[in-house]
Amino acid sequence: MAVPDLSNAVALPPERAFVIQLHAAPDDGAEIFAGRAEHVASGEAARFGSIPELIAFVRQVLASDATPTVRTPVLPGSTRHARTIAAAPRSTT
Repeated sequence: MAVPDLSNAVALPPERAFVIQLHAAPDDGAEIFAGRAEHVASGEAARFGSIPELIAFVRQVLASDATPTVRTPVLPGSTRHARTIAAAPRSTT
C-alpha cells in the first residue's frame, strides 16, 4: 500500500484532536463499534455504542469549542470532565 504524500496537507490543529479507543470484538466474531472518545485539549470524554453516537460527541465538543472558554486544567489524579452520549430513544410503537 502506498503512503500518501502529506507534504501539502492542511495543518491539523491540536484543539481538534481526539483519542478514540475501541472495545475488543466479542469472541463470536461480531463487529461492534463501541468504545470511548476523549477530546485531547479539554479532557472531555464519552463512551459510545455506535458511529452516530461518536459523531454526536465530536460535534458537540467542537461546537462548544467554537466559543472561546476558559478551561480548568486537569490535574493528575483528578476526575476529568466526562459525559455519556445517550442512545437515541427507540420507538415503542
